[in-house]
Amino acid sequence: MPLIDSVYIVTGGTSGIGKEIARELVINFATVIITGRDKTKLKSVAKEINAIYYHADVTDDVQINSLFNYTLRKFGRLDGIINNAGIGDWCPVEEVTRKRLQNVFDVNVYGAAMMTARAAVHFKKQKKVILSILLLQLQQKVMQTELFMQRQNLL
Repeated sequence: MPLIDSVYIVTGGTSGIGKEIARELVINFATVIITGRDKTKLKSVAKEINAIYYHADVTDDVQINSLFNYTLRKFGRLDGIINNAGIGDWCPVEEVTRKRLQNVFDVNVYGAAMMTARAAVHFKKQKKVILSILLLQLQQKVMQTELFMQRQNLL
């Protein structure tokens, strides 16, 4: 798929997989908007990889809508999104709380779902693709949790 003149949003684009995906998209001549919650880090990474940054939190629907409006207004198009934003909150099992789990789900599950829902409105007409890294992250986290629980003699 040619990437020249294409426009992508990469959530969680300031580190790890998201940063590397954004870097590769830029290398292949795509315009890339990276998002994240840490504005200082966003500016620094955007400069480093030659991307555009947009300060947005995927747990906030107003910010998600603002991100899509900005992208479509500035570039007139959107060719893909990479749902990469994700957090972990690792603690001993006896310290797990609903609030801690809710914070993880708000970013990792609901954030990706709301980004996908917003993109689907635009992409359905154009038969575009949405790549979600969520399932890969969840599988990795489940394996890490099982290993942690084995180490704690909980399994």
